[in-house]
Amino acid sequence: MTGPRRKRFGPLLYATIALSVVAVVITKGMEYRYRSSAAAPISRPVAEIAADLNSSDELARARALDELGREGEATAVPVWLEVTRMADPAMRKLACEALVRMKADPGRLLPALVDLADDPSEDVRVEAARGLSRLREFADRQSLASLDEASLSTAMAALHKLAKDKDPAARFAGVRGLILLGRSDDPEIASVVLEAAADADLAEPRAELVGLVKQARPDLVGAILPGLQALLAIDDPVILFTTLDALAELGPSARPILPSLIEREASEDPLVRAAALFARAAIEGAGTSESVAILTKVLADDAQPFDRRQQALARLRQNPSAALSGATPSLIRGLTNPSPTIRQETLSLLQEILLEQPAELPSVFQNP
Repeated sequence: MTGPRRKRFGPLLYATIALSVVAVVITKGMEYRYRSSAAAPISRPVAEIAADLNSSDELARARALDELGREGEATAVPVWLEVTRMADPAMRKLACEALVRMKADPGRLLPALVDLADDPSEDVRVEAARGLSRLREFADRQSLASLDEASLSTAMAALHKLAKDKDPAARFAGVRGLILLGRSDDPEIASVVLEAAADADLAEPRAELVGLVKQARPDLVGAILPGLQALLAIDDPVILFTTLDALAELGPSARPILPSLIEREASEDPLVRAAALFARAAIEGAGTSESVAILTKVLADDAQPFDRRQQALARLRQNPSAALSGATPSLIRGLTNPSPTIRQETLSLLQEILLEQPAELPSVFQNP
């Protein structure tokens, strides 16, 4: 039966190979044609291409998008600027996204973004705010030393207006833009961020608002701190933990709001206590006696989950070796906890320290 199978499947195998070769040739030919056509310049008028983008004919729209995708900024930007003036808000939003994605020259982009920031469509205003917030980046791409003062002032005025927009999404986009683009000499930024922190309609984006602090330039931290202080009073877990994490990231520059942070250290929730203590340790500065004492407090807190205590131990290891020995008296006291699980966790932490440093006994065990 082996012989007939060879005869039966031999021609089929050869035919399959032949068809595969033909398919590869056709595919490569199509790729070559596409690459060749991609290099062809746009020969149609800008207004005609812009009109096709808004055509009810799907093929016409696809052709216009394909043409724009093959062109550089010099050709595509005028088309998209034309589209920003179309009646369809979806097309205006598409144009705004495209212009921002291209990181066009701020001198050409700014007037359009300012107009779009006052657009009747909330979605378009949000996109305009995102573009305005990135103008410094676009200036860098265009090898400009910086935005000129007039352009920066124009952009900031548009963002300040958006920060008071009736739509929450546009309002938050304006606040976000001010944080990313703003200047330390702008007296209104602090109040804008503070208002956003207290804005009930911005409940969902508040965590993102805190995250923006990490992207803000150092000269703006002082203006943002009042907003973070307001967020510390909110019991929403996501907002609270994100705020505490942001304060830890800011480190010593967040010192002005230490009193509010210390209030959170008294929380009945051990996770909140740990996050607040970690933030204060970062503010006090690595290696300081205050930071070591704070981390030791977390390490010895047997109400903390084991991973938080391990985290405190890992941070203590970044300090001088005496910090590890100094933490042992508090841990030794933890061995008296009635819970066998806590005793086992405490013993595990002690073992990690004793492998590196000798223990210090609690004063009650020391010789007089």
